[in-house]
Amino acid sequence: MNPNPDQQKFAKIADLLKKAKLPFDIYINVDDRLRLVAKAGSDSSSLEKFLNKGLDRVIIRDPNFKEMIRTSLTDARSDAGGIAGKLGRLNTAVAVVYLQIETMSFDEETFDHAKQVNQMTLGFLVKNPRLNEILAGLGSTESDLVKHSMMVSMFSVFVGIGMGWTSPSTLEKLALCGLLHDIGKVQLAAELKNKPKKFMTAAEKIAYDRHSEIGSQMLASVKTVPDDVRLAVSEHHEHGDGTGNRGLVDLYISPLAKVVSLSNYVVGELETIPGPHTAVKLAAVANKIAIEPKKFNKDALSAFMKIVPSVSSRDVA
Repeated sequence: MNPNPDQQKFAKIADLLKKAKLPFDIYINVDDRLRLVAKAGSDSSSLEKFLNKGLDRVIIRDPNFKEMIRTSLTDARSDAGGIAGKLGRLNTAVAVVYLQIETMSFDEETFDHAKQVNQMTLGFLVKNPRLNEILAGLGSTESDLVKHSMMVSMFSVFVGIGMGWTSPSTLEKLALCGLLHDIGKVQLAAELKNKPKKFMTAAEKIAYDRHSEIGSQMLASVKTVPDDVRLAVSEHHEHGDGTGNRGLVDLYISPLAKVVSLSNYVVGELETIPGPHTAVKLAAVANKIAIEPKKFNKDALSAFMKIVPSVSSRDVA
């Protein structure tokens, strides 16, 4: 049975060719219909003919997409090939996320800039064994934490660029905040990790909301992580109007957290809308956010609106 639209994700053929055997079924779109072109277990070389025809990506099922990311993160912990080997394996995980973002039609220059920042941040991660373990811990969960965190990382850099933040170190901190903002969820009770918050009891919500604080405490043991990154992790669920976990208002929320909070919300909303991520989905999320503009920092929100073409002129004051 072909995957329905909600289950379809893109994967780069070049990444799949690195494997001797294909780990899952591969599909392509032909005249708006999915066609199975390679079965799991077949030689990956069977995809070369599509590369030769100018096709650089294929379609896989969403569960396979998640497994591909988790496997790449686990493999990244191996010391084989040194730092370059670790980074290459981690890039395999990130590449599939880049493809999902690419379909939302961001400005090419902004997208490339954010990717460069993200690559620098990944280089920092692979050089730190403890951060390697923490990030791989996200991959050990059964939820979409890995994909979500990578998306928040990229969106945070998009917003930072839109705000005119040009310092490479500041943008790299934003990328790092996005990657690590939910690490505290790794230590949540198993029954809370995948339970929708609306179905939680009052006690469960309190325990769940502590993941921000837990994540910040986990990073306290990593001396190379800047203090403002740790602070942003602890505040990533704060909202400018005071409706966040701790009730902080915009004036008292740290600069990095203002960006990560918005990016986290945007990605979370994208994930609730069925189907592949597209510019239309992004515009729908932007329209929803514009209804309650005081929930987020004005400058961050204005920068986000600028990268969504259909709402670029919306007044968010």
